[in-house]
Amino acid sequence: MHRASSFSDSAAFAALLTAASAVLLPCLAALPLIRAEAMFALIPREMLHAGQYLMPTLNGVPYLDKPPLIYWLILTAYQVFGEAEWTARAPNLLCALGEIWFTCLIGRRLFNRRAAWLGGFVLFTGVGFFSQHLVIYTDHLISLSLAASLYFCACRNRAPPGGRPCFIWLWAPAF
Repeated sequence: MHRASSFSDSAAFAALLTAASAVLLPCLAALPLIRAEAMFALIPREMLHAGQYLMPTLNGVPYLDKPPLIYWLILTAYQVFGEAEWTARAPNLLCALGEIWFTCLIGRRLFNRRAAWLGGFVLFTGVGFFSQHLVIYTDHLISLSLAASLYFCACRNRAPPGGRPCFIWLWAPAF
């Protein structure tokens, strides 16, 4: 019975992630890049054309204001799918799907299957989440890392036999 419920969990989460992809992907291609996004898209483009993958540059000048991981992800998308506006935003889609997935995992770990799916659904259908994941920001990587960290903290926090788990780690992000 555990395998059947695990399969239904996986199917429900996969359906949610598929729906999120189906809604977000066309929107990524439909909108033009805004000024700040153009900068995030040009830096990996320059890195690709110059063959300089370790030093981000903007107009030939080193640009070290942001961590390079977002540039490397966009650069990888350029190499795989070609240079386009939607490929510059492709890492946003992966971050959004990862955040939804970790939200579902946290909900399943702390509550139940229904709460897990609803948590992912509420996150995905939130106006702020939806609109912000259509724009290139480095913050998406931070929120994905935070969601993953909370999930792994929840996994680590096991209840003693016959006792209830301690939820003190929920206060950690406040500090």
